[in-house]
Amino acid sequence: MNGKGASGYPPSRKTIHSIKRTADRLLHVLSAVDKVFEQLISKQITSQFESRLSDCITAYRKSHSRETTLVSLVEQWKLARDGHQCVIYYIIYG
Repeated sequence: MNGKGASGYPPSRKTIHSIKRTADRLLHVLSAVDKVFEQLISKQITSQFESRLSDCITAYRKSHSRETTLVSLVEQWKLARDGHQCVIYYIIYG
């Protein structure tokens, strides 16, 4: 490809600007459509699997964050320690 249009001459700046503007609009529309599909799929997956997941699994759940997970773990460790049980933990860095 030699960078020339169908007429054999390079495309004008106006043509290039018009093409870029159209491409930007398409990307913006695709981004919005992607977000809508993501929300719909998330709702469907959540409704199907929420009742089947263990209470210990907190990732991607509403009202659950890293902080709530860590607080829950520390409380479980305290209860285990008070009951003279051994606590073993393994941390995975991602």
